[in-house]
Amino acid sequence: MITLCLTAAAVFTGYVYIHNLEQQLGLERNRISDLEDKNTVSAEPAADEYLDAISLIDEEELNEPATPASDMVDIDRGKILTYDSYVGYSWFPVLSGVRTNPYDNSKFRKNSEGRMEYYDKNGELSSYFGIDVSSHQGDIDWDAVRSDGVEFAILRIGVRGYAEEGNIKLDDKFIQNYEGAHNAGIDVGVYFYSQAISVEEAIDEANFVLEQLDGRKLEYPVVFDWEPVDTYDPDVTPRTEDVMPGTLTLGAQAFCETVKDAGYEAMIYTNKKMAYIKYDLRLLENYPKWLALYTDEMTYYYDFDMWQYGFGNVDGVEGDVDLDIAIIR
Repeated sequence: MITLCLTAAAVFTGYVYIHNLEQQLGLERNRISDLEDKNTVSAEPAADEYLDAISLIDEEELNEPATPASDMVDIDRGKILTYDSYVGYSWFPVLSGVRTNPYDNSKFRKNSEGRMEYYDKNGELSSYFGIDVSSHQGDIDWDAVRSDGVEFAILRIGVRGYAEEGNIKLDDKFIQNYEGAHNAGIDVGVYFYSQAISVEEAIDEANFVLEQLDGRKLEYPVVFDWEPVDTYDPDVTPRTEDVMPGTLTLGAQAFCETVKDAGYEAMIYTNKKMAYIKYDLRLLENYPKWLALYTDEMTYYYDFDMWQYGFGNVDGVEGDVDLDIAIIR
């Protein structure tokens, strides 16, 4: 009798459990059905919904011209609109506390020889003409270079390889170029092509530069030139591929401070994209900038001291060479 009672109780309990489960499943089916009804999307949105969506990207509302003549700054929104050949036009935030371009951009113009110049508010020439070279240019006739109007030269002093080991080496033509340029009466600065992936490596590069200079006189700065590398080989990954903006910024700062501690002026080479999205310029205000921008029109928002504006022919150099101007402050 007791066994029959226990069995009956167990059957009843099981029945209740199954009944409750069926109720829960029924409720879940109803909930899913309601969600499906709510999320059914018609083939074409209603006209008012379409107009609401379009208003979010209205060009006049966002103040975006179809083809801006140069970098456009929206002070109210704190943004810079600039063009990149890879992604087209993009907005970047304006950094507070960073000096802006102090020049009258309309006063940059090319002379009859096609070389860039800058004129001050009084119409007086206010820039020097220069080139930057490395072993890629081979043997240079520096007397011919000087006779062609070149006033300064930035010489590559060394380079770090982009492969994993990142070996540092002296530019094969540095000593020859340094002596030749100075003997011809051309002012000289140097740059190091960096592939540093840490602050420590950037300091090592600066110390290498100082060791190679060995007290040599410079009229122009020692430049930190860090650039991303595209190997065009899917099997080769540049060592700098994963370098974070903070690491690069602190590395540039450490390089420059090491150079300044040795009594030389330091400078940072950059292009617009690097300045806008890679470097934190707020931490680099103490160092002049050498801007790479290959165009006839100055469109950069922040301050700079030298402009690498293109390449061309200069007597004494075989083939094209990078062309620069240094603006007189």
